[in-house]
Amino acid sequence: MRLRNPWLIAYVVVVFATALGMLLYLQYIGGKKGLIRTVRSNTRSGVLMAVDADGLRNLSELYSWSQTCSEANLRPSSEIRTKICLPRFNFTQRPITSQMINRGVVLIPEGTTGLCTGRRFVLPGGRLVEPYAANEYDMARDGVIEVERIRITGPSNENLEGWVEIHFLARGWGL
Repeated sequence: MRLRNPWLIAYVVVVFATALGMLLYLQYIGGKKGLIRTVRSNTRSGVLMAVDADGLRNLSELYSWSQTCSEANLRPSSEIRTKICLPRFNFTQRPITSQMINRGVVLIPEGTTGLCTGRRFVLPGGRLVEPYAANEYDMARDGVIEVERIRITGPSNENLEGWVEIHFLARGWGL
């Protein structure tokens, strides 16, 4: 079999290689963008980041769910869920105060961006574990919170790394 037009074959190979290269590049960029997080809170007062073991203990005490939760009142159909199963500090309503900023905890301003570098669970006492195979009820019962480790990329606190409770992090698409 003889090739009639070698330029046509070369053209097809170049187009195929270019498409493959673009696909790989987009996959790489998409993966990076999936790791970008933006700090957010309902009160616009910023959020707390744990930077060491003391900070993890503080986050655990502040954000773990109360021990009054049961499987019955964690069901979505339960009307009393919002009254009984709230974190000790209702982080969706109350702003951060100076008393909450203790050893090992840093206040991160609203809108700060960062890269997610890991995800773990904090047990009571501040110990990090991964994985934690449990549902929402087990986490509430055991006093466990979920955190993500982020490295700040924004101008304030640039390159600072620490752990932030996941409800305060929004997935972003730009640095």
